[in-house]
Amino acid sequence: MTSCDAMLSTYPPNNGSNYPNYGGGQQAENFSGKYSNQGDVNRASNFTMNLSQSGNHISGTSRNTTGNGNDSGLLSVDGNVDGNVANLQFFDQKGNLIANGVLSHTEDAYSFIQNSKSFFIPAESYLYRGR
Repeated sequence: MTSCDAMLSTYPPNNGSNYPNYGGGQQAENFSGKYSNQGDVNRASNFTMNLSQSGNHISGTSRNTTGNGNDSGLLSVDGNVDGNVANLQFFDQKGNLIANGVLSHTEDAYSFIQNSKSFFIPAESYLYRGR
């Protein structure tokens, strides 16, 4: 597999125990789509995600590149949705968990906050859907 090949998520959906904000009680928002932080004036990198959702399970790919040339490579994303919050896990192409984060919907954008200490993805970012 080359660095540009997408790795399909081989991680089975779980009951939410790996996701710290999982509540399991609210109607899930649809997070399917393409996201980018282009338009965020405070961004220090180019962070993108392409997500698909089936019920409360979410999967997809992500990539983060910085101005100085650091590149996360293509990452697999897996997670659960609870209401207007998506609890996400990011995996490298070898299947290693490298980061966790929460994507939530605000009025005009989506807010992503990393709840791990990975340098592969931004600590926080405003994302816009469809970019």
